[in-house]
Amino acid sequence: MEANRSRQELSKMLSNSLFLISVGASDLYYIYNIMTRSEPDNKTDVPHLLSSYGDNITALYNLGARKFAIINVPTLCTPVVSHTCDDLMTSLPKDFNDGIKPLMASLASNLDGLRYSIADFYAFSDVVSANPSAYELYL
Repeated sequence: MEANRSRQELSKMLSNSLFLISVGASDLYYIYNIMTRSEPDNKTDVPHLLSSYGDNITALYNLGARKFAIINVPTLCTPVVSHTCDDLMTSLPKDFNDGIKPLMASLASNLDGLRYSIADFYAFSDVVSANPSAYELYL
């Protein structure tokens, strides 16, 4: 963006933009590693991650962003890590994705003009990971 644009012009440009957000899987792997090695704390759990997610969307909103396309996190149980897949690895993305819906609904009701759509990448990745050869994917 040009340095000579006014804050108002930038805000208008941002309000007309669509922000595609696809984050969280690496954070969930990190949480998984922490939780399997030690007691979890409030800085490494899903609610903290969701709170941070909301804070960052609010920061973008405050800069002028109004339209968000959210891609939820995929399954962590991919063919590459299936040998270590356990209940925690299964529950973390589900818990995070279940939290995204009410988070975004709350933000939309509190932040005037915020619009969003959530794509379910988890369902897609779960189906493909369960039977990769059906999609001509081989390890």
